[in-house]
Amino acid sequence: MVLTQKLHKAFKGTIERITSSRTISAFKGKGVLCVSEFVFSGNNLVSKCPTCSLLAEGCLMHTITRLKKL
Repeated sequence: MVLTQKLHKAFKGTIERITSSRTISAFKGKGVLCVSEFVFSGNNLVSKCPTCSLLAEGCLMHTITRLKKL
């Protein structure tokens, strides 16, 4: 891994540790979702587009597991 990638990974990890998850919606103002909105929108997407459920076994499931820990 290149030095810049290692620095970016370390910086990103530090920021993720010191900032908390958003609990209040700021979608209209800033365009960001809180955790519950993210999970709701993911569930909505999977219900309307069944092919997206294939992701549930991999990347999406990892994200949901990580969000539940927060």
